[in-house]
Amino acid sequence: MRLDFLSAPIRANFDTADFEFEVLFNPEHGGCETHLRSRLEQKITFGKLNLTVSFQAGESVRTGTQRKFRLDHMKERLMRLGFRENKNYTDAQGWYAAMLLEAV
Repeated sequence: MRLDFLSAPIRANFDTADFEFEVLFNPEHGGCETHLRSRLEQKITFGKLNLTVSFQAGESVRTGTQRKFRLDHMKERLMRLGFRENKNYTDAQGWYAAMLLEAV
């Protein structure tokens, strides 16, 4: 599948079928990293950027990093950095949270 919404504005020849998405656990920080791994040797050209990036088969590029924190530990850390929690919003299991903070 071509990413036309992405490819058209920057004139890129990026095809999602040529990559696989993978999530890897990183024990150093206890979180996960997301990667795109090239299924084949290829060159991606970003025309508007005048940039070509080469990939070997099996080569990956990190696309994100996720870290997990306990909410009580995060509140303590934020207080030490000069923030106060006004409200937090969590999912039903309490696995994820978004926090509304105020600088104090």
